[in-house]
Amino acid sequence: MNCINKIFFKYKYIIMSVVIFLLVAGIVFVCIYFYSDSDDNSNLKTDVNNSEKFEQVETSDNMLAGDSTILVVCNSETTGKAMFMTLFDFQILSERIIITPLDMNVSDGTRTFDQSYSYGGINELISAVENVRDCHIDRYAIIDKNGIGELTNILGKINLYVEEEYTYLSSDKSYSVDVGYNNLESAMLYGYLKSNCEQSDGYEKIADLLCTIVNIYLSNIEADQALELFEKLCNCVNTNITISDYFTCSSDIEYLLTHNTECFIYSKGE
Repeated sequence: MNCINKIFFKYKYIIMSVVIFLLVAGIVFVCIYFYSDSDDNSNLKTDVNNSEKFEQVETSDNMLAGDSTILVVCNSETTGKAMFMTLFDFQILSERIIITPLDMNVSDGTRTFDQSYSYGGINELISAVENVRDCHIDRYAIIDKNGIGELTNILGKINLYVEEEYTYLSSDKSYSVDVGYNNLESAMLYGYLKSNCEQSDGYEKIADLLCTIVNIYLSNIEADQALELFEKLCNCVNTNITISDYFTCSSDIEYLLTHNTECFIYSKGE
């Protein structure tokens, strides 16, 4: 024991220094460990939150975002039956809008598109078109003569090259349109649609008209005015597109309005 005491007193400062060093090192290690653990947990929590948000975005349904496909149906003035059906395929990053006229006589194996719409309404038509064309339709828009009139009032007269003269008999007067470029106001525009729906090759002409309207929209509106126009256009049609959809895809709308987006016509749909 005396030997140990002599050694301790001789080297007591060295021993105390080592003990203090080990104590400090231990405290530092513990602090680093718990800080690291806390930081890992924080990162883990953040990752989980981000993952949940990502999953919400990925799994959210019925929202316009990025590329979208909208089914547009134009109804007859008198019968309420469909005059024509068209798909609007918005390919945002490709800077393209593809308009595909649909042949209403195509069948999904049970009914034609026209029959699906007549018997089951827009929802059954959407299912039929999705099955036949193997696509996903985000939204629909149904427009009639009154809607076309309101649309024309918002966008102004539609300047279009008419290949064949036509006459439209309205309840109040007769409208005649000659071959060449014409500024079509609402009644003349509806007459153009109706006359072409009665022709076998009329779908392509209607698609050309729709591209003209799209190009007017894209070239004449500023991004900061898009919301106001969006609301006005939605009020012209029977649609399930909502203002919340606008805010969901507002960046896409701004992209369309500020880039050189082109409208293309796909050959008559299957």
